[in-house]
Amino acid sequence: MEALRAALRATAATSSDDLLAALLSTIPDFVYFKDTERRFVRASLPFAAMFDRPLDEILGRRDEDLFPPEIAATTVPDDESVLRGESIIDRIEGGELETGERWVSTTKMPWRDADGRVRGLLGISRDITASKQRVDTMQREYQRALRLETLGRLAGGVAHDFNNLLMVILGSAEEMLETLPEDNALHGLAELIMEAGGQARGLTRQLLRFSRRESGVRRALRIEHVLADLHGMLVRLMPDDIEVVLDCTPCPQVAIDPVRLQQAVLNLALNARDAMSNGGRLTLGTRPARHGQRQGATLSVRDTGAGLDPALQARIFEPFVTSKSIDVGTGLGLTVVSEIIDEVDGHISFESIPDRGTVFHLWMPVAQTPAAAPTDDAAAGVANAETVLLVDDERLVRRSVARMLWRLGYRVLEAADAVEAVQAARAHGIDLVVSDVILRGCTGPDVVDAIRALRPGVPVLYISGFTDDVFQRRGIKPDALELLLKPFTHTELQARIEQLLARARPPG
Repeated sequence: MEALRAALRATAATSSDDLLAALLSTIPDFVYFKDTERRFVRASLPFAAMFDRPLDEILGRRDEDLFPPEIAATTVPDDESVLRGESIIDRIEGGELETGERWVSTTKMPWRDADGRVRGLLGISRDITASKQRVDTMQREYQRALRLETLGRLAGGVAHDFNNLLMVILGSAEEMLETLPEDNALHGLAELIMEAGGQARGLTRQLLRFSRRESGVRRALRIEHVLADLHGMLVRLMPDDIEVVLDCTPCPQVAIDPVRLQQAVLNLALNARDAMSNGGRLTLGTRPARHGQRQGATLSVRDTGAGLDPALQARIFEPFVTSKSIDVGTGLGLTVVSEIIDEVDGHISFESIPDRGTVFHLWMPVAQTPAAAPTDDAAAGVANAETVLLVDDERLVRRSVARMLWRLGYRVLEAADAVEAVQAARAHGIDLVVSDVILRGCTGPDVVDAIRALRPGVPVLYISGFTDDVFQRRGIKPDALELLLKPFTHTELQARIEQLLARARPPG
């Protein structure tokens, strides 16, 4: 009987060893046993493959012999804790090995004999390298998006203050031009101020639109004219070994904000420049084209560069998708281009051949027939509007706009806040309200609601130097407002007032 029991124990031991060997040779996870000296005594084949070594070169070694010092320094304290009888669960370990970056989620527990004494430790690790890399990428993208958001908000705040200052500068220079004779030396200086102020206004709006903080104002234009205006800038942006060529056919007008279209072309041109590291040709062209049943015009940007990575082509318009390094590209350029074309109900497509180049086609529909100009009867409605209530909490801006309105022949009531505005509306008859959108402590629409309780139906022209994101945080929809963006000239103010009053004037 005793001999039978011994045979059964030997068979069980042999079977257990066979099962352990089978487990270690087939399991995809990293499984290993260490003795009390932290030397590997058994290990799974994937564990050895992680080091690109045969198993017999792993056994008998410690972590210090296999891992870089910075990784071993984190595993040794854990091993010593386990050998004292503790267990460690789901510890993230890893870093850069000779075979590449590797990260694992590890559980370690004491390896005990039949009497409960600690003989070593058992470790089981699951490879999470791909998951961790995806999470790290998402975190980098999120941090990058936060930085872009912060920059956009900073740009919006700076632009608001700068636009208010430009409002005063342009308004004063414009008044000087109208009052000074042309042979006066100050007249020429005023012209320079107007020209510089106009360029500053354009730069500010480009900054806001490049950071996607402000919607553009669409107008009918010819896309070949936009390319002609951009040609000089593109030549300066390209290195000497890249030729910039225009190949434009006259096209029907399309309705798009010119700055947004310039932004799209510049994004594509800069991508093309990066694709032509050894030089080449950048060709920008236009042609009339149909998309489905709709007439329109196509703007094409073609390069002779390396072409798009085939693996990325299906996702090329998604945010953060880029073949460039993190230090060179954000992966947002083509996303912005796609959004710009979507805004006008257009279509974007591309063709790309490795080592032969890429061409992007931006199709835009024909602009609708422009509205007829106001009639004499509509203009007569302007003459009937005599008193304007101006609401703005910026003193210099309020004074500048008030002077514009005086020069246009209006009687002007000024208000710095909601209380003064309501008091003025209660005490005086008013024909028009010109109000800033964002005021201290409230919004322009809030003030207008209070005024219209006293003066129902009074027309309102909103003015603002803030951007769309500020409106959205206040629950304001800019598309629902009759809005004139600062800075503006008295000519622009006059045109918008005439349009507003012409629409407000009853027919007949």
